[in-house]
This record gives sequence, structure tokens and C-alpha cells, in this order.
Amino acid sequence: MTFKNSSSDDSHQQVENILELLKRNNIIKGKDGTTFKLNNEELLVNGVKQSTEIHQVLKQKYINKSGDYYTFSSSGGTTDITVHRE
Repeated sequence: MTFKNSSSDDSHQQVENILELLKRNNIIKGKDGTTFKLNNEELLVNGVKQSTEIHQVLKQKYINKSGDYYTFSSSGGTTDITVHRE
């Protein structure tokens, strides 16, 4: 796992919160096999651009500056997380 420019505990919890919101909204079923990218411009989940509404909810909560982003990938027991904050 990689956390850039942020507290790893806070970043890990934020990623967990994002995943939980995606699950509650029936966008994902679970973590394994899931990828997401959240930035100022869009939310991609498993390569599919998500609605403006869900993007705005997450953007307001987690993206503070235009260069901030989150990426997540989990497959076969391997998880990669990148959180970048300017």
C-alpha cells in the first residue's frame, strides 16, 4: 500500500469509507476484483465512469484541491492504494 502526503491511518479509513459507500449504492459487491479512481474530474469504478451525483458526494468529502486523488485496486489478495493530497 502506498499513501502519499497523508496520514496512512486516515487515508486507509477514507478508502474504506469510499468502498462502503460504493457497496451501499450497489456499485460494487465487495473489495476483491474492484478498482476505483477518484479525482477532481471523475469517479471511475472498474473502468466505468460513475454518475455525476455519486462523484460529487465523494468529491465534496474527500477531494480538497484539484490535484488530490485516490486510487484503489484489489485482486487475488493483493491490494494497492494510492492517496495523493497537494
